[in-house]
Parts: sequence; C-alpha cells; structure tokens
Amino acid sequence: MSHNVVPRVGGGVALGLAMLSAALHVAGLGHLGPVGAVLTLVMVVGCLGCGVHLLRTPSPRSWAMLVGMSSAMIAIHLAAMTMPMSHHSMAVSTHTGSVSAMSGSAGLTIAVAAIEVAFATIMLWTSTAHSRPVIPAHLSEALS
Repeated sequence: MSHNVVPRVGGGVALGLAMLSAALHVAGLGHLGPVGAVLTLVMVVGCLGCGVHLLRTPSPRSWAMLVGMSSAMIAIHLAAMTMPMSHHSMAVSTHTGSVSAMSGSAGLTIAVAAIEVAFATIMLWTSTAHSRPVIPAHLSEALS
C-alpha cells in the first residue's frame, strides 16, 4: 500500500465523521436561540473545513487539532447537559441522583466526537511513527 493511501483514507473517514457531526448539529438548530444557532453554524463550517483539509493534506498537526477540538466538543456537550433547560439536559432523579435519560441527539453527537478522538489519535500515532525511535535513546545507551 502506498505511503499516501493510509492518510488519504483516514482523511476521507475524518471528512465523513465531520459531515455526520455537522448534520447532527444542523438538525438541532431549532432548539437553540439566535446566538447559539450562529455559533453552531460557525463551528459546523469550521468542522467541515477541517475535514476537507484532512482529506486533501493530512498532517500530524491537523490530526492533533482534531483530537483537541473533538475533546473540547465532548466537554462542552457534557457541561451543557448539566444545565437546566438545555436541549442537552438529562432527566435526573432528584431522589437518587441517577441519570434516567439523555437527549438522543446530544448522546449521538458525543459518541461521534468520541469516535473522532479515537480515530484521530490513531491517525496521529501512525503519521508520526516514523519519527519515533524504536528504543528511546536513554534506554539504548543503558543497554550498550
């Protein structure tokens, strides 16, 4: 397999995940106020732009950026789920404190972001594998 095939296929997968995430966010625009809707649309455009970039010219920096942005999205959605009257809110039993339900779109969005984090981490690892020594220098010297 060519050296460029794996990053290209990875970029295609990343673009597909970005498109899925964008669709989920656009579908939820009706639940947001005007400011939230505008911010969401800006993030959707950025997400799709990043996916296209990963398809065209994947790089370790781009994969690291995807890991960071997807992790931030997970954190933001989890924080939003704890806010009262949020479309991400969970129904929580006040008696037991247990979570009984979660907004389906929020849960799916978090799942997609988690897949993005895992996939981008793997792609980052594979894209930098050639620059890592097999045995760290300090261990190599100790073994000599």
